[in-house]
Amino acid sequence: MRKQIVIIGATPLCLFLAEMLDQSVARLVHIDVRWLTGPGQATPLALHPTVLGNSLALKTDKINHVRIGRVRIMSISLPDRRIITDKGVVNYDWLLIDQGQAIADVELKT
Repeated sequence: MRKQIVIIGATPLCLFLAEMLDQSVARLVHIDVRWLTGPGQATPLALHPTVLGNSLALKTDKINHVRIGRVRIMSISLPDRRIITDKGVVNYDWLLIDQGQAIADVELKT
């Protein structure tokens, strides 16, 4: 049975974790890594060009073995090791939660 690692958040730290896990354990057959970011109306802070400057230094195109999902987290059951999202249920063995900020595009002045 495959072990599940889930990252929740939308900050540069989450992107860094996803990249590091992609380069190491996500390539293994028995490990599945998922990165869950916020819903479509919010842009993850790690991916917004206004925050990072014109050249987007942090890109997800380097991530090949981590599944990225834009979902709304409805609840997390720690005893059952289960995350309920607006698109279904995600089970996990290890859970990494980042409480960083996601911003809406209308909140930024360019």
